[in-house]
Amino acid sequence: MVPQSGLNFEAPITKLEWQAAGTFANAPFRQFELRFCHTSVAELTTNLNTNYGGNTPVLVHSANPLLLTGRPDEWFGFDLTTPFNYNNSDNLLIEPRWNNGTVETACDTWGWNAGKNWGWITKQYGGESGQLFTVICRFRLTYDDSGVEPTSLGRVRTLYR
Repeated sequence: MVPQSGLNFEAPITKLEWQAAGTFANAPFRQFELRFCHTSVAELTTNLNTNYGGNTPVLVHSANPLLLTGRPDEWFGFDLTTPFNYNNSDNLLIEPRWNNGTVETACDTWGWNAGKNWGWITKQYGGESGQLFTVICRFRLTYDDSGVEPTSLGRVRTLYR
């Protein structure tokens, strides 16, 4: 989960990336699906449906398999198939799921301790009950800020340098 205060924008999210902590090539994630969901919950529970806060998750990307390649400290990821219109009011759930059965290639990322239960995991594909954790993978989102008018104050200041 990402709190609204960590996002602070209203725009379509178009890309998701993680920061690699190791080297890996073509790490397969079979039956991969990525959903985003607005939520009003401040901290996750062990029940996935409760974490949605009454909202419906949106499928923003899928692949079978999704193949990821990374090198230490570099960003890796993908453009979303369907941009997600983030509202800048709610927190954001980022829900990746895949069905490998066994780990074929380690895909190590840097992480940080959020100090709150902002992570949730289950080992059952499509499972609704899981475990909570506080260590989150380091990631970044790209969003479309084309809504900023070229006549904004920043543009006016640039013209008068």
